[in-house]
Amino acid sequence: RGRRTQVLEEDAWVGELERIIERDFFPEIPHLQSQLEWLQAVNSGREDQMLQAQRNTALRRAGIRTPLLVPTPKVLPQGG
Repeated sequence: RGRRTQVLEEDAWVGELERIIERDFFPEIPHLQSQLEWLQAVNSGREDQMLQAQRNTALRRAGIRTPLLVPTPKVLPQGG
């Protein structure tokens, strides 16, 4: 019996590769994303953001990838 190969589109292939690398080498990323999202929601004082952060945390715990609600703030180099 041979294994069936499936040809993926480039975007699908890259997405799967990212998922595998994150799973195998950076398993703490979903936890850190949830923590950052929650802290940003609390700092905003907006209840709707807090509720969405809680939902996203539950989805991440279930293994479902979700984007961050608020983009990560850019860190400017010191002295510049």
